[in-house]
Amino acid sequence: MIKIGITTHYTGSTNYGGCLQAFALQKELHYMGYSAMQIRFRSTDIRINQRIRRTIKSKRVFDVLKTGIKLRINKLIGKIANAEPQIRTFKESFNAFRDSIPHTTITYDNKSITNCTDFDIYITGSDQVWNIGVANYFSVFHWLSFVTKDKKKISYAASISKMDFPKELYPKVRKLLSDYSAISVREKQDKELLDKILGKGKVRWVLDPTLLLSRKEWDEQCTTNPFKDKKYVFVYLLGDNKKQRQFVTTWAKKNNRIVINIPYLLGQYRSCDRKFGDIRKSDVTPNLWLSLIRDADCVFTDSFHATVFSSIFHTPFYVFKRNKDTEKASMNSRIYSLTELLGCENRIIENNADIDSIPALDDIDFDQADKNVAIKREESISFLKKALEE
Repeated sequence: MIKIGITTHYTGSTNYGGCLQAFALQKELHYMGYSAMQIRFRSTDIRINQRIRRTIKSKRVFDVLKTGIKLRINKLIGKIANAEPQIRTFKESFNAFRDSIPHTTITYDNKSITNCTDFDIYITGSDQVWNIGVANYFSVFHWLSFVTKDKKKISYAASISKMDFPKELYPKVRKLLSDYSAISVREKQDKELLDKILGKGKVRWVLDPTLLLSRKEWDEQCTTNPFKDKKYVFVYLLGDNKKQRQFVTTWAKKNNRIVINIPYLLGQYRSCDRKFGDIRKSDVTPNLWLSLIRDADCVFTDSFHATVFSSIFHTPFYVFKRNKDTEKASMNSRIYSLTELLGCENRIIENNADIDSIPALDDIDFDQADKNVAIKREESISFLKKALEE
């Protein structure tokens, strides 16, 4: 049986969407008759001078300093607020599900990854693997530069999540992707960007792996929801915007719903979460997370994957922008691409929106969204099969 190694944000991940897309791609490849698993990888710390050079080159000095200071302050406040037990519980809730996804027994690093030669085909998986906003944005792992020339290299639904690369990085991107036998990306805008760099016709726009599986398959992953009989709004906000949280609170009160929130997402203290929500639950496994979305009266989110699963389960949703479109760190392109596919562009809430001006709760044509996804699913699976077989 042909063996496939997948590289994505998997090892130690405490991101619901990241874990679920890793699960989905492995599952789809299994259905196709391949032996596929996640390659465990932890990047070794790069030298301080390398960090400085990369930060300067990417023109992100202020952003990096601001983020670093913010993380340290939040960590200190979190200790004072005794948030660490909740954060620890949150992190531990991922372990069983993440470990159930087939993966390598070895955890590789920047040096040992060259010894990862057991696979016939290597796939750069989905999620923000090509996001230049991260510190080590040309990782040998995510760009598969550790793979020898005699092995096939493919990308499936890789995400850049930026409107553009700095033009001085175009030659580097072109070189890194030159020996991929097939390239696909998750966002329509990412295809347009790589078309500029690689030339038209070399990149395909495909579905996120989570959309390759059916609702029935995701229902089977759901677990018992202790709040199923309550009228509730499920909130999944990865950004720190307090105005958005106040918007949700006001909307929920007006519509007689309670608010369920998972505090301290991604395993760090955030002051915006401390008192937000009628129910603040930390021990939410990926399976329960799915159930919370499925059984909610409504979902408010700024997350790509929470929007995906709201659509899969036909749960009414509203999407906030996590950043301003003009910000360098903006990742709004993935929300635009997804809502365009679903035909739900009107579900995006502007930061200055009034509660009475947003679309009605049930003003979503999920049947049409399903049809749009079904067409794209057929195209995406066809791309993947062809890429693996040729």
